[in-house]
Amino acid sequence: MPGPEQPREQDAPNGGWPPAGGGAQEGAGPTGADQETVRVPVDGSAPTQRVEWPPAPPTPAAGSEPAARDRPAEAPDPAPDKTERVDVDTELVDIELVGTGKTDQGTSEAGETDTGTNDPGTSGTGKIDPGTPGTGTSDPGTSGTGTDDAGTSGTGKTDPGTPDTGKSDPGTSDTEKTPTGTTGADEAKADTELTERPTDQHTVRYQQPVRIDNATARLDPATLRMKRPEPSWPPPEPPRAMPVRVLPAQPAPSGGQTPSGGQTLPQSPAPERQGPVPPAPRPRPGDTGPQPPVPPSAGEQPAPPDQGEPAPAGRPRRRRRLVLGAVALVVVAGLAVGAAVWGKPVARRFGLLSADASTAAPPPPVEAKQAIRGVGSDAPAPTKAGVARALQQPLANPDLAKLAGVVLDPATGEVLWEQSPTEQIVPASTNKILTVAAALLALDPQARFTTRVVAGPDPETIVLVGGGDPTIASGKDSLYPGAARLTDLAAQVKPHLTGPVKRVLVDNSRYAEPWPAGDTWDPRDVAGGSITPITPVMLDGGRRMPLNKDAPRYQDAAGQTATELAEALGATGASVVAGSAPSGAKVLGEVRSPTVQQLVETALMISDNVLAETLAKEVAKARGKETTFANATAAVRETLTENGFDLTGTTTVDGSGLGLANRLNARVLSEILAVAAAPDGSPKADARTAKLRPLLRGLPVAGAPGGTLGGGRYRAGEAAAQGRGWVRAKTGTLSEGKQVNSLSGVVLDRDNRLLVFALVSNGSQMEQGRAALDVITSALRGCGCQG
Repeated sequence: MPGPEQPREQDAPNGGWPPAGGGAQEGAGPTGADQETVRVPVDGSAPTQRVEWPPAPPTPAAGSEPAARDRPAEAPDPAPDKTERVDVDTELVDIELVGTGKTDQGTSEAGETDTGTNDPGTSGTGKIDPGTPGTGTSDPGTSGTGTDDAGTSGTGKTDPGTPDTGKSDPGTSDTEKTPTGTTGADEAKADTELTERPTDQHTVRYQQPVRIDNATARLDPATLRMKRPEPSWPPPEPPRAMPVRVLPAQPAPSGGQTPSGGQTLPQSPAPERQGPVPPAPRPRPGDTGPQPPVPPSAGEQPAPPDQGEPAPAGRPRRRRRLVLGAVALVVVAGLAVGAAVWGKPVARRFGLLSADASTAAPPPPVEAKQAIRGVGSDAPAPTKAGVARALQQPLANPDLAKLAGVVLDPATGEVLWEQSPTEQIVPASTNKILTVAAALLALDPQARFTTRVVAGPDPETIVLVGGGDPTIASGKDSLYPGAARLTDLAAQVKPHLTGPVKRVLVDNSRYAEPWPAGDTWDPRDVAGGSITPITPVMLDGGRRMPLNKDAPRYQDAAGQTATELAEALGATGASVVAGSAPSGAKVLGEVRSPTVQQLVETALMISDNVLAETLAKEVAKARGKETTFANATAAVRETLTENGFDLTGTTTVDGSGLGLANRLNARVLSEILAVAAAPDGSPKADARTAKLRPLLRGLPVAGAPGGTLGGGRYRAGEAAAQGRGWVRAKTGTLSEGKQVNSLSGVVLDRDNRLLVFALVSNGSQMEQGRAALDVITSALRGCGCQG
């Protein structure tokens, strides 16, 4: 087979000169020439059909002059087409492969038009004249024939009935060059010749793509590469072209003239596109420039022509969801109604419900039972021999020095063990047991002490009247549960002030003396944090650091309270002096202390000396005595004696046990505790028991934080660990003078029998004496003590 014949260099498409632009071009170009082809004999009887690709470009109007900006620039020499002879029994087929961006002006058959330069990423079609065949009609997917700005995808302007002039849409910036296609007459003639003569040849033409400019390749449409087709007959049905939205034609002016003054061309339908349609390039990942429209894939139905504003895509789906939801609600409602109306009869019909069914009676109420119950008297009782055996080894510890003690059963009052029970020894802080017991017996356990501020003798003076409460909190937090706050007192006073406060009087007349006579207390104990002069009004027990129970105390706690009250009222610098409230003075504000029961519990739990002394004075006041220390201690003894306790030989000089001159025996301590711990219903439980019961609540728990038995006592792994959490007792320690260690309280033995003990050691070292006492009480915890 002879090789392909190369077209001549000056060959151009039929009717392809001058380029499209709307008028005559200066300097006529070469006329169209027939392309040399190789002819292949085929069966003459085969049907003939002409297939064109791409469609013919528009034909310029005769006599029109193109605008200067539309004149084509000098194009490079077109690359020669390659024509190859193929033996096929088919019609004349013309296939053109289009490169990206620019295409060559090669040889075309009748009616073919090679496209010129196209702006990257555009798919504009310039002007479209649907009424004139072969006059510039463009179809989507082909290269644009007019000027189109990068990023646009419109079709430019549509001017039906007007010859295509190649002008671009206003607002575009790039100019494209479009060769002129064949005229309608030429194309009709070519069609006539191809139809009349027998088809004895088949021409296949391939156009060689040009090199791609790498600088613009990123924005150019993807290059369409096609393999050499295998001739087949009949050819496959070409895919349908993407529909193009065409605006309605504008009516031509009367007289057959166009708006530009040209002649109105006869209207005819646009030629239908035939032949295979190359797929449009798909957007590539990373492209940021405008992308050409993507045609539908194979098998995909094209979108119908635009019929107005399209409905949102998600609206039908949302409407279907609403409909389904409404149907579901109706179904559920119907089921509910059906169950309510026909549920019972249906259940009876199938034997699921008896005919005489009725609502069952509610179950009887559950009887509440206490999770924590008081210790009863039904547990096995220990024996003296059993207790003596359990204590034999702990009592042999020489660290106990001089020990006096008693162990008894509060349910029966039987003494199980005792040693020097009536010897008068220094009790240290266990002396508080006598003081708080007298307070519980002499005072209303729910009584509170009131601190007031009243008007002074002049408008610039107020009077702070102490009511027996040393627990008023200077801040938000306090060591004393339920304590009143100074800020609350000041807030009550402020609205009653008619002017600035320049003087605050402190009325301490409730208590007769703040310090005991003689050398009962050591003045150094004030700075040491043990005590302060006892006055009927204080902040935080007179502590300089409110939340530290061992903090140093103020020498004049009442005066400090008055000073801080003045500051809270905004009268900083006001003078503070002792004085008395005028008779019948107006009350400007008042706050109340915790209850007597709460004060008793706190005094035992943290061994607060100030609270104990205050309670002793309140007992004296309740008994109608002057509130001196001597009268206070005497009132305590009298109260206890009147309630059946034997205090023979007992000597007390204060209510806290801080004085070294205090003397008492272990028996009185054990008897007071035994009455408080007597089980309900036991022979030893009486009227005193109910009053003294709160005393047990104030006893510190072995190993628990917050009390005097916490910290390093009853630690795990030590000899006394057995009593951790089971022993509750009041501690007492004096590190100087007599060197006293004492421990008096209760313990539950191994058989759940409650035992009372009172242990006082004189002459023992603090740490060693404490540890020895802890071991004794732990031995009682582990004792069955029945044999």
